[in-house]
Amino acid sequence: MGEDFKVTESVQLEPKIKIVNVEEEEFKLNDEELVDTIKMRNGIEETKGREMKIVKRLMKGRKQERNRRGTGKRSIILEVDEVTDEKLPQKSKLTVGWKNCPVYNHISVKRCFKCWGYYHLAKNGTREKTCYRCAGKHNAREYTMNKSKCVNCTFQN
Repeated sequence: MGEDFKVTESVQLEPKIKIVNVEEEEFKLNDEELVDTIKMRNGIEETKGREMKIVKRLMKGRKQERNRRGTGKRSIILEVDEVTDEKLPQKSKLTVGWKNCPVYNHISVKRCFKCWGYYHLAKNGTREKTCYRCAGKHNAREYTMNKSKCVNCTFQN
């Protein structure tokens, strides 16, 4: 790539963390109760300027299985203040209820499912429909080649 290549990390205005493998009992709590439980069990002080807010609750697994057994992997995405964001990822796990759950920094990037470009959604996209496997101007179901190409590299070049 040469000397002209520069990598920059975008500034996160609202830092987010992801807590995975949350138990069903805690997952069913309302947002305020769950945040209070996380703060209490992990010694996070309740001071002005220290904010935590649940942004999203995720449940993975097959829909039929989840409905039948209540199983599946449960994750929570929290929006936190900068001070909490600096401290929490240093811990590899947080206690949620009675379980230690892994914690990760969460970065979400918008991606279009029509053209596979970044930073916009399909409803706002202006490019043509593109195959995510070969970057061709067809649907991925019509893919017949054995070669793969990056959609975004093909578009830029």
